[in-house]
Amino acid sequence: MTKMLIKPITLLLTLASGLFADIDLKVESISILSDIPTNKKVISYGNSTQNLLLTSMNSDTLWIFSTVDKSLKQIDNGGSFPFVHQNQDGSILYEKDVFKNRLRYSSLYQYHSDKSPKDVIIENSRMLHSITINNNEISWVEKKELQKKKLVDTAITKNENNIYLLNYQGKLTLHKNNQEETFAPSGEGTYIWTSLSPDKSLILYTMPSKGTFISDLNGTILHELGHASAPQWSYDGNYIVYMKDSDDGHIITSSDIYIYSLKNASTLNISKNRNDILLYPFWAPDSYEIICSSDKGLNIKFKLQ
Repeated sequence: MTKMLIKPITLLLTLASGLFADIDLKVESISILSDIPTNKKVISYGNSTQNLLLTSMNSDTLWIFSTVDKSLKQIDNGGSFPFVHQNQDGSILYEKDVFKNRLRYSSLYQYHSDKSPKDVIIENSRMLHSITINNNEISWVEKKELQKKKLVDTAITKNENNIYLLNYQGKLTLHKNNQEETFAPSGEGTYIWTSLSPDKSLILYTMPSKGTFISDLNGTILHELGHASAPQWSYDGNYIVYMKDSDDGHIITSSDIYIYSLKNASTLNISKNRNDILLYPFWAPDSYEIICSSDKGLNIKFKLQ
């Protein structure tokens, strides 16, 4: 049975506290990543701030770039790459989507820089979604069934333990220790940009018609962020970065980058003095650094303290 839970008093106090509190992060520096090759955008950090994952401007080619020796290695091309993650061993897990006869086919691969060809985890699936990295294993849903693969071997098994958040058919489903619970914190509808906090105690999600929220694992809403596109947790779970964008029905006409603090429910516009459109921010894996791309083809880094 689907649950819908909200705690009005808690949410009201949270929203009210944000009206009078200042965020506890400040922008230390803003820089343009001039070492990034032209016509390429940064989509995420790798396993450290020394590695950056890039795509072409139309997202049909994937590379890894070293900020140390400035080397650039192509990983794959000929598709789009909605999920990319670098493991601690340096290997790269990624989803590749291609369209054939107007139908989308999705594959999961693991790339190793010292071996060829890439390892195939699953290939040409029509029902692949909810890809998650969790404690040295990758999980995903295919044909309504949760599966996982330990990254140290090639065996694929059904889920047994741990916590997974799935977003499927307009509802959220939490898998925890062999138990499954489906709920809709903001009512049934379309849920996007869903993720668990780093300590797996909170859920971040967006409903396009209502806004972005943070709930506990029971579906009780604790924070309301309002209009917040592409939200992401900081490495310690204390902050959310997102873009606040507007459009004319066809293209994005403005977008700023904001930080939300869970500690005091306050926000900070870190890009308010810029006149370009900043898009799809993401955190460094181990610090308060944020990278985003701009409509002018730039990759911009914000360092906060």
